[in-house]
Amino acid sequence: MKPWRFPQLGFPKVHVQQVAYDVVAQGQVGLHFWACEDRRIAEATSCRFQVEGVAALHAKCATLGIVHPNAPLQGKP
Repeated sequence: MKPWRFPQLGFPKVHVQQVAYDVVAQGQVGLHFWACEDRRIAEATSCRFQVEGVAALHAKCATLGIVHPNAPLQGKP
């Protein structure tokens, strides 16, 4: 399995366990990534962030090429 970290975000690594589990953090934001070889689980997984300034972060990620084309920024209630 290939490493799946996103160094482009600039978040320092807090924990690394091979390619099975990683944690990165910046300020009060921590992101946990874990590998899943079961495609059904991966296809049915999502995440939700509630933050201020998300449009700027999304724009930065888009310019870095790490936004999935099926994941446009959307406002939700």
